[in-house]
This record gives sequence, C-alpha cells and structure tokens, in this order.
Amino acid sequence: MSGPEDPRWSDAYYRSGMQTLHAQQADARKRQQLIEQEREKHLARAASAQGNRTAITARSDWAFRGFERWIDCGRGRIIVLVILALAALSGAVVQTRQAAAFDWGEVLIAAFLGALAVPLLYALLRLVVALATVLAVALWRLLVFALVLGAVVMVIAGLSGVEF
Repeated sequence: MSGPEDPRWSDAYYRSGMQTLHAQQADARKRQQLIEQEREKHLARAASAQGNRTAITARSDWAFRGFERWIDCGRGRIIVLVILALAALSGAVVQTRQAAAFDWGEVLIAAFLGALAVPLLYALLRLVVALATVLAVALWRLLVFALVLGAVVMVIAGLSGVEF
C-alpha cells in the first residue's frame, strides 16, 4: 500500500516522528550542556584551588593535561604498556643478536626481565609526562608574565617620553 491511504502518510504519523526527532535533538543539546557545565565546574575548581589563577591559566592546564588523562584511561594505559613491552622484547632480541651465538633462552630471559621493567617504565613515563605538564604550564605562565611586564614597561616608557 502506497499513497495517501498508507498510514505512514498520515499527519499523526508525521507529527509523532517529528516529536521523536525533536526529543532526540533536545536530549543531545542537554548532554552537550551537561558536558559544558562539567568543564566549567572543573575550570572553576581549578581556578579557586590556586586562588589567584586566572581562567586562561585553568584552560591551559586543561589542555596540557590531556595526554596525562589519556594515559590514565584504560585504552591509553594498554597501548602504552604494549609499546613498552614490545620495546623491551625488541631490546632483548637486539642484545642477544649482538652476542656471538643467538640463543632463544637468553631472549626469553631478557624479555622476562624487560616485562618486569615495564611497570617501572610506565611509572617513569607518567612521571615524565607530569613533569612536562608542570613545565609547560610554568613556561606558559612565564610567557604571559613577560608579555604583561613588557606591555607595562612600554606604557611607562611612552608616558615618560622615552623613544625606542
């Protein structure tokens, strides 16, 4: 059955479909608003935790900590651990190939020792990422401070008649 006799052509059917579509769009907008609210809450907490930090600094912290958050999530942690394990295994193969005789027993022992080192390497990687994040934030703050200080010096010099 097609045409005006088909129930899918009825106004009620069309209106119910549009209502469903509008409800889905409203849900999507609500979810987006919740995400934005959560982000703003995080920014407000970050700004109030440090007292005199500005919203710009809090936003830069949010951006710089993205990789650190990615490592903390399940997939990121698994990917990093697999990469570290493969690096340990390839290092073991290269070490034993440099020896006079290639021995799979040595490869397995070296791989086992490398696998024991993976959690330590992971902790070291997290430490390096955390230090890099702190350094990046500190450099960003230093840059902002230098720009503000330079602007103040230029204004004072301009007011006092100094020409550059």
